[in-house]
Amino acid sequence: MRNGADLLIYNLIYLALSGEGRDALFGKRLENDCDVFLKSFAGNDFPEIWYEVPMIGEPWYDLHVLTSKSALKDEDDIPEGIFHRKLFEWFMNNDGVRQLAMSHDLSKGVYDFPAAQLLVGVRDDSVGCSFLDAADNHSAASAYT
Repeated sequence: MRNGADLLIYNLIYLALSGEGRDALFGKRLENDCDVFLKSFAGNDFPEIWYEVPMIGEPWYDLHVLTSKSALKDEDDIPEGIFHRKLFEWFMNNDGVRQLAMSHDLSKGVYDFPAAQLLVGVRDDSVGCSFLDAADNHSAASAYT
């Protein structure tokens, strides 16, 4: 699916963020987070990664992986096995959206059903509606208009 360089970079970022005693914020490293990361982005550019960690309470982290518009040139840039392939195809062909993020609630052990988030660059209801249609959520799309 992906080359080893993507996974190496991801692990280096995680180690840099959790080093020097900060690992207490992240809790236990989740063994599936590397697989979740690799299934969450398309294209040839390394994605933007957000870790969501609590400042109080039990340590854990959620993972948000953002793919930019410039990372996708054609459908060959969308790997097999990616989460929500139809949404990446929609994203690649929609000029009103700058980034698509797969967001994972890893603190609850949810690995296979990420939420999809958009960074929309236009004020146009049709963008949201067509996104919901691509996500096969037609009833929400009709309610959105």
